Amino acid sequence: MRQEYKSVFHKATNLVIEKINRYFKLDVLFLQVLSQSKLLAEDISRKQKIAEDTGARIDEARNGYKPAARHAANLFFCVSGNYN
Repeated sequence: MRQEYKSVFHKATNLVIEKINRYFKLDVLFLQVLSQSKLLAEDISRKQKIAEDTGARIDEARNGYKPAARHAANLFFCVSGNYN
């Protein structure tokens, strides 16, 4: 009877330890995935900020060329109007 008790206790203890180990392995995996997703989100945010800054500089440069483009268009139409 005592031997049976030890056997059952040993099996139960092993099952509990196995469940705890499995839980912690999943927990560690979950934390690794969360950590990786956080790093990825930070990287995407940083790149998005760079893209917004680049877009603003492109818009600023584009606006700098608009007066010259208007002037060139006026000259073109003046010259082409006199040519006909």
